[in-house]
Amino acid sequence: MKRNETDIDLDFRQILLNVTSPAQIVQISPPTYKKMHENVELFCVVKGYPIESIKWLKDNEYLPTDMWKVQTINTTYKNTSLKFEVSKKDNGTYTCVVNTSTTQANDSTEILVLYKPQITLDVIKPIGINKIFLNWTVNDGNSPNDLKYVIQYKSDEKEWVYYQTKINSSSRSLVLNVKNNTLHSGKNSTMYTVRIMAENSQGSSQYSTSNLVKLLDEEPIFVPEVAFWAATTSSITIKWTSPPEKFKEHIHYYNIILRSYNTSQKFEVIQPDNKGYMYMFPDLNSATTYSFQVAACSDYSRECGPWSEIVNGTTMDGMSGPPANASVECRFDNISHTNFVYVSWQPPSHPHGTIMSYRVC
Repeated sequence: MKRNETDIDLDFRQILLNVTSPAQIVQISPPTYKKMHENVELFCVVKGYPIESIKWLKDNEYLPTDMWKVQTINTTYKNTSLKFEVSKKDNGTYTCVVNTSTTQANDSTEILVLYKPQITLDVIKPIGINKIFLNWTVNDGNSPNDLKYVIQYKSDEKEWVYYQTKINSSSRSLVLNVKNNTLHSGKNSTMYTVRIMAENSQGSSQYSTSNLVKLLDEEPIFVPEVAFWAATTSSITIKWTSPPEKFKEHIHYYNIILRSYNTSQKFEVIQPDNKGYMYMFPDLNSATTYSFQVAACSDYSRECGPWSEIVNGTTMDGMSGPPANASVECRFDNISHTNFVYVSWQPPSHPHGTIMSYRVC
């Protein structure tokens, strides 16, 4: 059959175009502070196509789906909102998660519920004839910069007395000095009761009250006796006496000072009590005299007792460095018609001890 010139060959093909857009969090509520029983509304604007699911989590746990609503803005944008009345249990991190068919995105915000602080006395300990150390744990109710402390103490059956010094909101310990208080009877071993309360804009905690605390009969002052123990060409080891048994629980570390003899050079180190009563100073100069002192210190008061007597120690002689500015010169004596070699040098810049002689080869 003969084809006409007007005949057209048609070729039909089908192409499937799958248009997607990756999941994105466009905007989420900033962290918010709320008082107890106030209403809060968190929002999260998401983008993507096709958006298959949106979920909210609190502290990485999925929330029930009936707690939030989803509003469609257009085919690629949606807004989800989470609204409820807050209580203390709602304090935490909230995460918005969006899924498309191929991608996922998330972002987080916080609800910080303001409430009255809670405080507990953890440690209370007499550390002197007029000092009491106390340490506490506090839940600041999400108001760390608004936190204040009230501390009171009393002796025997007398009235409570307020501690007048302002305490930093970040503090978690205190040395309470009752020396100048009229409650002090003028004798040692007085019994005290201490209590502490925390306050913020939402209210006051209950008092946390200690048991009776008996002050010490004497100050736990210990002065170590230091001795030079051993030396090498580059190190010196010292040791010192251990504290008496009655003071051991009050001494937690030692300050140790090394000074280079007849110079202003000083090196200071801290040795924890559990490391023992010996310390080696490394990297010292040979044939050099150093002096040492040790002081016993307390973690409670952050104070140290008196320094020990000064003890001296000298490192051993080391191998000398080379002579300085050595030179060799050949000379001829016209009178004796003799050739000779003239050698000269200066002492080493680092003799590392006393130079007894030189050898020329």
